[in-house]
Amino acid sequence: MKQLRIILTLTGLKLRIITRRPSVLAVCLLLPILLTLLAGSTTTKNDYSVLEAAYVDQAENFASGELISLLDKGTISWSEMPQDKAERELQLGRLDGVVIIPAGYGETNDEKDAAQNTYNFIYLDGDNDITTGLVRESLMVSAATVASEARQLESLRTLPEAADLSLSELREMLRQDTRRARDDGANLTVNFIGQTEVPLGQIVEIPDFSVEVLFLSVFSLIGSLMLNETDTRRRLLSVAGGPARDYLATLLALVFSCVVQLSLMTGITTLLMPGTSRPPGYVFYMFILLLMMLAYGQIVALIPAETRIMPASLAMLVSVVAGGAFLRLPALWISSLGQLIPHGWVMARLSGLDTYVPPVVVILISIAALIVAYYLQTSTKHLSP
Repeated sequence: MKQLRIILTLTGLKLRIITRRPSVLAVCLLLPILLTLLAGSTTTKNDYSVLEAAYVDQAENFASGELISLLDKGTISWSEMPQDKAERELQLGRLDGVVIIPAGYGETNDEKDAAQNTYNFIYLDGDNDITTGLVRESLMVSAATVASEARQLESLRTLPEAADLSLSELREMLRQDTRRARDDGANLTVNFIGQTEVPLGQIVEIPDFSVEVLFLSVFSLIGSLMLNETDTRRRLLSVAGGPARDYLATLLALVFSCVVQLSLMTGITTLLMPGTSRPPGYVFYMFILLLMMLAYGQIVALIPAETRIMPASLAMLVSVVAGGAFLRLPALWISSLGQLIPHGWVMARLSGLDTYVPPVVVILISIAALIVAYYLQTSTKHLSP
């Protein structure tokens, strides 16, 4: 009981050392929240999952109805509007595109000449090149489907076998054959004539939890550097049980402070951004990350105080960047060599990827590293009085 009381007292003293520098906790708490909010606002601004478009149906015939029916089956939200209102909404940036279906759309000028069928329409671009391009592509695929079906029906009606079949029966038979061909793997290639090819830009993705992984690592490393003072440990070497108590108190103080920091960070982020997602097993894998960072911090403590900051920071930066916690790296890298890096292993697990090393082995390695670091700290020459 006395030993426990001593350890708790030392832990409290260690926590006071951390609280002497509130700026560290503030930076590691506020900065990730601000970055998450910034990423959230950018995601909202660039959210192309909901596209708004409008159509003006001046034809009001069967062909325009078929086109509108296909448009409504897509992922774009289409609304019917008068032309003046649609153009006004487009200018205000509330719509991503407007299609005007002119009168006579799909009608045959000469019943004997199917080539006279007209399926032309007018498309008005929105301000955003990406969203209006998505709307245009969806529209052109739907329009090509309607025009292709109409022309095939015209060709089928000229066959002697179709003399006793109505147009609706032919259409149903054609659609059944189309569905059967599609199920068998048939593809339709659409070439956009007159459209210049635009090179695809690089998309950098940062998952919701990567900011928390990054700043938990930063906070735990800074805490380890603050609590591992060479002079204090040198004095404790002469006290019976002193090094062990100090080492255990240091770990307890770091665990407590990091748990508080992570809880506040995730809690505030969830309150400000309820849509923030965290994968299954988040708490478990973040605990393993904390365990690895504790082991890393105690190994770094073996380096002399005047020279430890630079190599410790660089090594962690390499692990963070190469492990995909700073920028999302290709899944091929994370699933192969990247997962052999500490942060890469955590990011792979949080991303749902299988890893070569199971969690139990990582925990055992981290505990073994903590034990080895303790014996090295108590026997290193530069700590000896």
